[in-house]
Amino acid sequence: MFNRPDLAEQVFGCIREAAPPKLYLAVDGPRAGRENEAIAVAECRAIQESVDWPCEVYTLFSEVNQGCGAGVRAAIDWFFSCEEAGIILEDDCKPHPSFFRFCEEMLDRYKDDTRVFSVGGFCELDSECFANCSYQFSIYNLIWGWASWRRAWQCHNFKTKAMEEALQGDWLLSHVASGEAAAYWRKHISSALSGDVDTWDFQWRLAIWMNDGLSIVPSSNLIENIGFDTRSTHTAHPDKRYYGFGAIGIDFPLIHPETVERSRLLDETLDKQRFRIGVPVPRRSPLDFAKAVARRLYRTVFPQA
Repeated sequence: MFNRPDLAEQVFGCIREAAPPKLYLAVDGPRAGRENEAIAVAECRAIQESVDWPCEVYTLFSEVNQGCGAGVRAAIDWFFSCEEAGIILEDDCKPHPSFFRFCEEMLDRYKDDTRVFSVGGFCELDSECFANCSYQFSIYNLIWGWASWRRAWQCHNFKTKAMEEALQGDWLLSHVASGEAAAYWRKHISSALSGDVDTWDFQWRLAIWMNDGLSIVPSSNLIENIGFDTRSTHTAHPDKRYYGFGAIGIDFPLIHPETVERSRLLDETLDKQRFRIGVPVPRRSPLDFAKAVARRLYRTVFPQA
């Protein structure tokens, strides 16, 4: 959590229904000189007082603002230093009740399978990608509600020489589905490694790839992202693809794939539908272009805004 207590309360309401026996709450610190933000951060911290079921509660409250990269990574490092496995929810990822059971079953089933690194909860794809199974394996870890193991997370790094070298030459092209995908990920992951983009998840994805890891994608959507507003760092502008895109849940008992193997159909579909790789981008109107330029100039002059 950070500075959106109204969203965090909604996610916490779903957690309360699941009533986990342990709960780890991490809240980043307010940015300097922002009185209203300090109040919002305090309201997020106060959520711990609403735990009204038998539960061990642990907190990590930062006194300084660490940002989207270092702050989230520090929180997950802390979590996995205490637990062998578990579920990670950010303040805008609202889960369906079945998400918790799905993660629990996946964490147990694949706990000793070092090929599997992550369990995702978000899915926007049609069922034909899943071959009548409840989930499939992908090279893509989707982080709008996810779960993992300490054994996997310990591979995460912010920046190493090996990570930088992995983006050079043909290695990336041999791992993803196409040359367009390789160019796309080289650009975005390089931005994260250089610090131009303040995030942690591109580094996590590269770490999974460097270890030949796979991630689980459910056949139906278990997470609703409620964070598309101007307070968000990475989803400040509503994405029309996700208007009314709610969490619908998944049926039990689960139907498991016969083998732990990457689905290339799933990956290619994610390239197009999730990441828009190879999909023509509509030309922006002059007004939209002017607004984009104005926003970029504003952030350059006022980087903390």
